[in-house]
Amino acid sequence: MFRLQKVFFLLVVTILISAPLGLKAQDPNLEEPRFKIPDISFKIVNFSNVEQDNNSETCPEITEGLAFACLHIPWIGEYIASIYVLAVSSAGILAAVVLMIAGYIWLTAGGNANQIGTAQKYASGAVVGFVLMLGSYVVLYTINPKLVTFNALHIPIVKKIDLDQVKKLNAAGNCRWTEPEDSAMAKARPLDATYNELNSECPFGTIPGSTCKKEDQQNKLHICCCQKINYNTAAQPGVMEQKKDASSALASLISCLQGYYPVTLNSISDDNIAKGTCQPWDPNEQFSQPESTGNCQHAQYSTHYGGRNHPIKSKNDSGFSYGVDINEVDSTGKPIPYDDIYEKATKLCGAGYGKNEGDHYHFSVSGSGSD
Repeated sequence: MFRLQKVFFLLVVTILISAPLGLKAQDPNLEEPRFKIPDISFKIVNFSNVEQDNNSETCPEITEGLAFACLHIPWIGEYIASIYVLAVSSAGILAAVVLMIAGYIWLTAGGNANQIGTAQKYASGAVVGFVLMLGSYVVLYTINPKLVTFNALHIPIVKKIDLDQVKKLNAAGNCRWTEPEDSAMAKARPLDATYNELNSECPFGTIPGSTCKKEDQQNKLHICCCQKINYNTAAQPGVMEQKKDASSALASLISCLQGYYPVTLNSISDDNIAKGTCQPWDPNEQFSQPESTGNCQHAQYSTHYGGRNHPIKSKNDSGFSYGVDINEVDSTGKPIPYDDIYEKATKLCGAGYGKNEGDHYHFSVSGSGSD
């Protein structure tokens, strides 16, 4: 009886060890097996190559208005599935090794009850552990089927919504009617250089940018040339990023002035706020005005920092600035007469204060408690 147990045990060990080898040695002409050996190889996906999904059926967030597209990234699920397959495979190899050790101890026990008991413990532990590993799928599925479902990672891409002040500044344009160079009317009606009021029949958006190349679709003679706001990055490299800092009223003021002049903006707030070197909300902060040695580029309680009534509270604030500095020269290189732009700003565009600072014009809207 004891010898039969040994023979049976050796037979089980031999089958466990030789089974994978037998699968590898199959005739390549045979049909594919019903159950394939899992492949644990996978590629790491480059996020830059993941395509956007614009289909509302596979990306329901589009229909709900929560996103404009989705990303489906399958490789995270592949990672988890591969780790599981690797764990099961490793458990099978380890169980086979332990069974071999248990078999060797049993065969060399020579009737020693203690060694036989040790071998039986090794063998039973290996079998039970392997069965538990294989049964883990059933256990997880019983708890929650989603635990064994390796779906692709679903990421909705949220819509970017510009702030109201950014929309106003992006939409602002200085538009003029002119003629194509080959038009017979070109000499009779040249581009107006006196900055007359905006022609209501020449809306911004007809011609994007500052070039005058596309003919008006109605009469094929006139061209509506629109220039967007120019930002003086030489004065402040991050001035374009300051658009979000403008209050809604200040954005309306700038947009209105752009309708009369192709302005160049020097400053809306302060580059040093984003850099972290200027903290206007700090009572111990050093300001550059009236001195010129401070960390901040404007005076304390300046409208660029929200004035006394609406001071900026942190570097993450937006919509706090009530003041703007406009270059004395427009984006085409022509000087802007201060008296004329001051009149437009205060009487037509809602400015509450204006000052000629020499190399630029400062304008601010009311409500900040400062000039």
